[in-house]
Order: sequence, then C-alpha cells, then structure tokens
Amino acid sequence: MKVLISDLLALHLATAGALFLAAPVLALTPLGDPPGISEAEIDGCLAQYRQEMSQLRERERGREPQAEARLQARRSSSERHAAVRNLVAQAHDAAHPELGRFEADWTAAPMLDVSLGMLQPAADAEAAAPGGPVAGHPSLAAAATNPLAALIQFQLQNNFVGESNAGSGYSNAFVVQPVIPFKLGERQWISRITLPLVATADLGDPIGREYGLGDTVAFAVALFPIDKHGSMVGVGPAFTLPTATDDLLGEGKFQAGPTLAYVNTATPGFQWGVFGYQQWSLASSGGDGSRPEVSKLFFQPILTWHFAKSWYVSSGDILWSIDWNDNARWSIPLGVRLGHITKFGHMPVNVFVEPFYDVIGNNKGNEWGVKLNVTLLFPQG
Repeated sequence: MKVLISDLLALHLATAGALFLAAPVLALTPLGDPPGISEAEIDGCLAQYRQEMSQLRERERGREPQAEARLQARRSSSERHAAVRNLVAQAHDAAHPELGRFEADWTAAPMLDVSLGMLQPAADAEAAAPGGPVAGHPSLAAAATNPLAALIQFQLQNNFVGESNAGSGYSNAFVVQPVIPFKLGERQWISRITLPLVATADLGDPIGREYGLGDTVAFAVALFPIDKHGSMVGVGPAFTLPTATDDLLGEGKFQAGPTLAYVNTATPGFQWGVFGYQQWSLASSGGDGSRPEVSKLFFQPILTWHFAKSWYVSSGDILWSIDWNDNARWSIPLGVRLGHITKFGHMPVNVFVEPFYDVIGNNKGNEWGVKLNVTLLFPQG
C-alpha cells in the first residue's frame, strides 16, 4: 500500500523527527525505502521539524531556571522513553508492514532519550528505577545492606529469644540503632550507635526477670575505597559505655578497641565481606572494681544476594563472639535474613526477618530466636 505525503504529515512533525532519530536503529534491519515517498518530500519534512526544534530551543532558553529543571526531569523520565518508542513505532508502521521486526530491533538496542532533537544515552535501567542509585551504589537496596554505605539510617530491631541457657524461658532485646555518615576533611566516615532495651530470661528466685537499658556500643570507621567497583575497607575505634540500669544487663566497664570492616561489591547483585571489633575493659563504672575484666571479639560474616524488585537474602547480622577471658568461649548464632526495600508512605524502609540458632553456645548463650527489623532510610542521592 502506497503512503501519500498527506498521510505522513498527519502523523505530526514529531513523528517524523522520532523516525529520523531512530534511523541508526532502523539501519540495523535494512527494510528498503518506503514506497511512494521521494527523498525531496522526506527532506522537506525533516527541514520543517528542525526549524520547529530550533524555535523550541530559543523559547526554552528564555524560561526561568525552575522551568529548565522541570524540562531536564522530563527528559530523563521513563515516560519520555515510552513516548518516543510509540512515535517511532507509529511512523514505521505507516511506512512498513514489518513492524514486528522493527520492535525486536528496538528492544535489543540501547535505550534512547530525545532532547531538543539531540540523541543522548539514557540512564542505566537500575538507576532509573525507584531508589537508585544511592551513596555510590546502583540501588537503594544495595546501599541498605552494605554496612559501609554512606546512607543515613534509623534501625529499629526486636530480638526475641525463645530459649536461653542463661535462664528459664524467653528473653527479648529491643534495639535502637542510628547510622550516620559524616566527613572529616575529605575522608568519609560511618558512625553507628547501638542502644538496647533488655528483658532477661527468668533468672530464678529471688531475681526473676530484669528489665532495663543495656550497655551502649558506638563505633566510627573511616572509609578507604580499594577499587572502582565500590569495594572498600573501614577502620576506626569502637567503644562500650556502661549505661546498663542493672548489673545483670551490662558489664559495668568502659571499653574500647579497634574496628575493621571489608565489603566487596565487585560482583553485580552480590556483596561479601566481614565486619568486626575488639573490646577491652578500661575502667569500672562507679569505681566498682569487683566486676570481671572484659576482652571480647565480635564479628559478622557478610553474604548478601540481591534479587528483582528490591528483595534480598543475606547471612544473619547477629554478631558472633569470642570471650577471651572465659576460656575463649564462642557464640555462633547462624541466621538467614529475608529482606525487602519498600516504602511506608513516602518513607523508604528496609524490612527483614531473621530466624537464628546458636550452634556453639557452650551452654551459656541463647539457643534460638527471631529478629524483626524495620530501618528508616534517608537517601541523599
């Protein structure tokens, strides 16, 4: 079927422009010249399109900066890409019956962005999705599961222990944990404070259960990138403050020691590494020298797999420990996290559940439990 010049003009000048921009893609699948259209007619349409685009550029230059910012946002939106694809498909359908071949070539080609008649690469598909990129990571989910990401977070965790060797029945700890990145000079730092509210297991008569505030742990690490993929090392100090409201809820010692972390993000969709810190007692709280000295190592293996739609599966984040002053007693709570990055209203959050079991508790630690977490995320771009 022949296509008259009046039919082409009815597709609007924007259609002709989109067909012109798609010429490199169309060239991948030679389809021959559109029947019934001369080169002079096509050149005339394109010349008129270029003239209108030039006039549009002049009008946009005269607008206020806010309007220009809105224009930039429109250019990068996924709706813009969809509109361009639709225009080119319509033009090609009018000129050629082989639309199916053209659509296959379009989906195989890189995404395109039309901005005032100029061809530009579009943003990466993952970056264009909600929540990414953030803090040097391809997505908000990747940043939320990286303990060395420069991402402001406010973590709310509840650790329920169904059976404890330290007493009878359940125990529980509700943990408030803000994570705040900051800079000293040109160096990026990450700080984290852990404040637990504890309910012990039943410790028997005459004590029963104890409720109150536990010891506060704080650390800060300086970040040292080690490759172009975002892998990095974190080094800094860790401190334990004797804030427990009862002797049974804390160790009664000011403590300090080094912190070391390594996270590798070289493999897309996978993170691995280790985080750990050592604590030694420095002084007793309130001058009570009867409390035992402290020398403990805490560490956490990091293994995280990311999946579509911001779901992830990870190794547990409950710290393993070695008590050097108690015959090097180990505690190894093995757990698996199932998590999802979603939104509560306009607030992005990291939600996960983590069942765990202590495989080596030496009859002194917790046997099994479940952690529930809701973390408020504050991406800065």
